Amino acid sequence: MKQYIEIPVQQTLEECTKQTSFDLQSLRARGVETANAVYDDWVMHEDVFPLIYPLMGGYAADMALVLRTMVESYEVDTEDHIQYTLNIADDMKIPATTDHEAMSYFKYKVLAWWYQYRDAELSVVYAKKAEVALNNVFMLCIPRTGTSIGRHF
Repeated sequence: MKQYIEIPVQQTLEECTKQTSFDLQSLRARGVETANAVYDDWVMHEDVFPLIYPLMGGYAADMALVLRTMVESYEVDTEDHIQYTLNIADDMKIPATTDHEAMSYFKYKVLAWWYQYRDAELSVVYAKKAEVALNNVFMLCIPRTGTSIGRHF
């Protein structure tokens, strides 16, 4: 049975833009030294989206590699959406939250890239969050039978 994971690219990048603004406000509130940066240099704007589109294609390939046993194909329209076609057993269904987790992976990867030269600590935080989100996508896509395995005491 074919199932799909779809990531809306523009919505993901808009969330990244909002997050960079929140991050700057948070750093300023805590009095962090890097928070003295100029707002326009710190916060992501739509004019940098064309630079990010090729990165999204690379992140899509990375996710396909992790899900390789389940991905039949994937389509990358970097300005619109990224869609994965999964081959899952007929009686299995991936949870609805999978799309959100996949979107989180792309969001965190972009934020890690964005902060790479602005704030190394934030870059590492978002890189780790991206790893967790990718692992969550993988775990959500593993077919389950509904029975638990383990000891019952």
